[in-house]
Amino acid sequence: MIFLKLSNISCKSLLLNNCISITNYMRFSTKLANQHGNNLEESIELSEKMKLSDISGIRLWKDFINVQMEEAMVKEIDKKWKRLSYQQGHWDNAIQDYREIEIQSWSDQAAEVVQNIKETAFNSDDKTLPFTHILDLAAYGHIKPHVDSIRFCGRAIAGLSLSSSSVMKFINEEDKDVWFKIVLPQRSMYVMEGEARYKFSHELLKDEESFCNDVHIPKGRRISVLCRTQVESQNQPEDIFKPVVFSFD
Repeated sequence: MIFLKLSNISCKSLLLNNCISITNYMRFSTKLANQHGNNLEESIELSEKMKLSDISGIRLWKDFINVQMEEAMVKEIDKKWKRLSYQQGHWDNAIQDYREIEIQSWSDQAAEVVQNIKETAFNSDDKTLPFTHILDLAAYGHIKPHVDSIRFCGRAIAGLSLSSSSVMKFINEEDKDVWFKIVLPQRSMYVMEGEARYKFSHELLKDEESFCNDVHIPKGRRISVLCRTQVESQNQPEDIFKPVVFSFD
């Protein structure tokens, strides 16, 4: 197991100055102060058979929104659940203890955040889906290892993490000893594309397994605000992770 200490970089963004580009093999460091007051300087953990330059298709922006905007978005999202309760299992058993909806109409403030996600995360010629997928994982919920299908969400996906930090683990589909973990801090935004989505399975670890570099990253209730690019072709691999959603707009 390899623990990395990384150095700071920055990238211009509409809402923050900290873009962590793993795609370009840039080394980075971010101190994550979790809700219990611990500081985490190493935000990536690699297996013995993995090196940083092997990672592509991941970008991360910490503090993409501030605390006040996070509270406003969570409050707005919570109003839309109505009587939808947490589900024990997804249709393909990939997600445990979750609920999800699609949102097309937002308040002006939240709509600006969603637009900023798209403009920051995607290429200028990308076409995006008109709705925003909201995935709400209960504190005891998690996402099992799976490989995304571009049949349903195109070449790239961007996610804004609300209410809790978490740890995402990627495992090479051809060699299970090749893996890495990355901390997704609360209020951060990540982008996945290319190899990270299709050559690696990815999972969101349950709280009791939510460790990176031997540091526990507490996972509570976690809301993901997910934006996707449109499918470019119907001639794609079979789906493994098809979103099943409800819309109350």
